Amino acid sequence: MEHFIAERGVLEKAFPGVKIYSADGHAEEVDLSGVGKLLIYSMSFKTSKHTQRLARQANQQRTTPIIVDILVCDKPGIGMEVYKAVALKKENFDKNSYERSIR
Repeated sequence: MEHFIAERGVLEKAFPGVKIYSADGHAEEVDLSGVGKLLIYSMSFKTSKHTQRLARQANQQRTTPIIVDILVCDKPGIGMEVYKAVALKKENFDKNSYERSIR
């Protein structure tokens, strides 16, 4: 799953023939129960999207466990701070989150 359009292009080249989902756009009204392995390349900055994606992964139709890998880069970039805010603290990553992380 990617969050930015340019990331989709990188993933499509790296994984030809693999269906690429959007971390934001495919969080709602999508059935991920048939997906066996999911790689989160970058997360949405919104906790609601993260929570909705978790629900889609754990859909009632799922018959096998899912493997989810979240690729988080610590430096350079803000990936780790987004992960901490959204996945761990359950808060949206916004300007204030970013400013707190660089202090």
